[in-house]
Amino acid sequence: MKVALAQLNLLIADLDGAAAAIRAAAVEAKAGGAQFVVFPELVTLGGYPPRDLLDRDWLIMHQWELIQALAKDLPLPCIVG
Repeated sequence: MKVALAQLNLLIADLDGAAAAIRAAAVEAKAGGAQFVVFPELVTLGGYPPRDLLDRDWLIMHQWELIQALAKDLPLPCIVG
């Protein structure tokens, strides 16, 4: 099995930007022959230690929606931390 490791440069709390970067990395990995992609922890929050962000309910709900949408969209299996 060929596994791709994705390293992304994201902005803190830019969930829409993170989703676009995750989708692009997954498409690129599949085009490169990968069968699976591993993303860094906290990738959907921009890679930032969550601390104060966990107190923002709207952000957590948006993140959950993003993860559900990604699960349906991505062209191959992924671990999204």
